[in-house]
Amino acid sequence: MLSPELSNDGKCPFQKLEVSEPTIKDIQTLVKLRTTKSKGYQHPLSIVPKLHKLIKPKVCEESDLTKVLVKLFLGSICLANIYYLDLSVEYRSLGLSLTRRKSFEKQEQLDEDSSLQSSITRITGIINQIKLLIESYVSGSVKAGEVSLTTHLGLLHREILQLIHGDFLAVLRDVMSNELEDFLSSDYCLLSNTTLQKLEKMKEGTQCVFAKTAKVWGAPSWESSLTLEENIVKAVPHLIHFVTAGAFEGLNIFAFQMPAEYGLSVDILAETTRRVLVVLNNEDPMERNCLADDIEHENWRFSFNGEQVFVITTGPCYGVENSRFAFCDDATFLLIQPDFSFKSQKSWGIGGKETISRKIRTLFTQAGRTYEDDLIEAARYVMPVRFGSPIVKWWKGLSES
Repeated sequence: MLSPELSNDGKCPFQKLEVSEPTIKDIQTLVKLRTTKSKGYQHPLSIVPKLHKLIKPKVCEESDLTKVLVKLFLGSICLANIYYLDLSVEYRSLGLSLTRRKSFEKQEQLDEDSSLQSSITRITGIINQIKLLIESYVSGSVKAGEVSLTTHLGLLHREILQLIHGDFLAVLRDVMSNELEDFLSSDYCLLSNTTLQKLEKMKEGTQCVFAKTAKVWGAPSWESSLTLEENIVKAVPHLIHFVTAGAFEGLNIFAFQMPAEYGLSVDILAETTRRVLVVLNNEDPMERNCLADDIEHENWRFSFNGEQVFVITTGPCYGVENSRFAFCDDATFLLIQPDFSFKSQKSWGIGGKETISRKIRTLFTQAGRTYEDDLIEAARYVMPVRFGSPIVKWWKGLSES
């Protein structure tokens, strides 16, 4: 195992590397620790051009090739972490190892088919495919049957590891300590904002077994100078990105964090929910206008960008005895959970969805947080403060919105 602690000066935890054969999962964890300690990842469409620039033939000719390749490697790790990708699965599939590359290191020179130029051409092609895929995620127009980002990154790493010679780990330590910042940003990022930090407390405290391992993206930090509606509109491009990429890469929840005042009472939370969903309905790229349907019908669902979603709200109005207790009193949350996060057969295990749902409900009951499970869809978005109270009709007043 790696020793993951950061040094006092915030430098790379690789300075505490104590083993000779770290895994790709170790490296992903170390990069994640570095970002959460200082800055967050840049937007994927800011990272990809830097990968392109690194692999230009002139750069490779005039620079230390191993250092260039290692930096390319770390940039791709940032992309993997943004989308919560576990590259170890792809490594096993391709037979890759970070340390056992002897068949390549002992060669006097690469044969003609594996020449440096051919390798650079292949790497450039893979980066182009990554760029196109991420652009389609961001625009919300990904095609069915598209190759996943995990597969592209696995192929990229195979090319990189074949070209790297010498002490890979030593160069990795150096680049990670001194140049990882090139892929980080103090501006808004997808994984290192206050929304996600607060949600970690909720994930740790909840009885929902799926929430504990949920792959969550957060909306941009709230701007007090903007209205609620303006803050939500600002987050719409990121929600489109999430919904599109999530179906391919296994993301689970998109979180809006709002000030506590938007959830001080269940009535205020209901109004907040209505206002947020009106904005999302109006900004829906598919123009489905689901709020015009009969919301009290048992089959009604909210949808965005062609995906049906479940909505979960929580705020200071809920006490510790409520299933929607937020484990903090200074924020209100509205969580978007698309149906694709429920559809994985593996995620439900033996017994299927109904069995697991009963088990989760039992866990909540044992913790003193009983909730009703036989409500219509819309009534589950905002739960009453007390068990057994009338449902909260957040949709009342929609015609006036």
